[in-house]
Parts: sequence; C-alpha cells; structure tokens
Amino acid sequence: MDNDRCSLRTLEQIVEELLPNVKLLWSMTDGSKISFSRLDGIRLPDLMLVDMSLESMSGIAVCRRIRRRNSTTKLLAMTSFAIGCYGHDAADAGAQGIVNKNDEQDLLSGIREVSSGKTYGNYEFESAHIAHCRIRNSSANIFDIISNRELQVMDLMSGGMSDTDISLHLDIKEATVRKHIQSAMQKLNVETRIQAVIKWTKRG
Repeated sequence: MDNDRCSLRTLEQIVEELLPNVKLLWSMTDGSKISFSRLDGIRLPDLMLVDMSLESMSGIAVCRRIRRRNSTTKLLAMTSFAIGCYGHDAADAGAQGIVNKNDEQDLLSGIREVSSGKTYGNYEFESAHIAHCRIRNSSANIFDIISNRELQVMDLMSGGMSDTDISLHLDIKEATVRKHIQSAMQKLNVETRIQAVIKWTKRG
C-alpha cells in the first residue's frame, strides 16, 4: 500500500522479480479503503507492506485498524524518511517491522524476516498475534473511533487549510466540513479548533 503510484510499481517489480516465491494479491494507493465497514470485504494477504505517508489516511492508522481486527496478517511498515520518524509508532500500531522503501536490500530483508514470522527493526516489534491481543484489549485509540473522512479533514485542517480549501480539496460542501470537524472535536474531547489541532498533532 503506497499512495505514490511510481513507487508502487517499483515495489511490485521488486517483489515479482526478486521474490519469485511471493505471490502479489493486490496493491492499493488509498489507505481509507481499510475501514471497519470494509475490512471484512478485503482479502488480506499473509504479509502487507504499508507506507507510513499515505495521503488519505496515515499508515499508522491503517496498521492499527487492521491489527485490532486481524491477528494473522503480518504488517511491514515502509518509509522514505528516517526510520526513527515512524519506528516506535509503527510498533505501537501493531506492525511487525519497518524498512526504508528506497533501500532495496533493507526492503527484501524485511519482507523475508517478517514473512518467516520474525520481527524486523529495533523498536520492540511484536508478533501479529501478540500485537492483536494488546490492541484489541486496549482502550480505544482515536484512530479506532474517528471516521475516515474526519481523519482526512483533521489532517488538512491541522496542515493549515481553511474550511473552503478543505471543501474544494475533498469535493464536499463547507457545511459538511464543519460537521466533520465538530464530530472530530467531540471525539477528541476538546471545545475549540485550536485545542483540536494541538491534540491532533500530538496524538500518539
């Protein structure tokens, strides 16, 4: 799963050419398709590669949503940034490892290790089963209760966009934008937009 189609094609080629025993089931650019309402309709593979910088929904949110519902699919986080930017969050979200997607050898090693049931990286990663039990039995995280659209709106608002800009970007009415913001604020347990942005940007 990668929002960059060029990177996605490159990853597909690497998997097909250098890992002949691995069967590619599908690829996806839109992380928001992984939601509670749709998860049961998607055939999850034995191993899923998830980019941490997805546009429609963060890779951390995707990993956590999958892991809360699924104890068998192994999740390997990917990033083109420094591993340290996402390592701890990826482990907390239930991934089994993290790799630099621009480093072919790191990518291949990560796929092989995680596919074999091991973890990959130095961030206290857990097995899929253990991570599933931990997240399933933990208190609800904001990623578990906020809708895909609310997540998109909050990301855009936190990035400095106005209601008008958000409505144009998402092709929805401004009134709908305000409705999503109000709903997200209630779930964040805040009273003002400033409080919402601060809490959203500091979420773990």
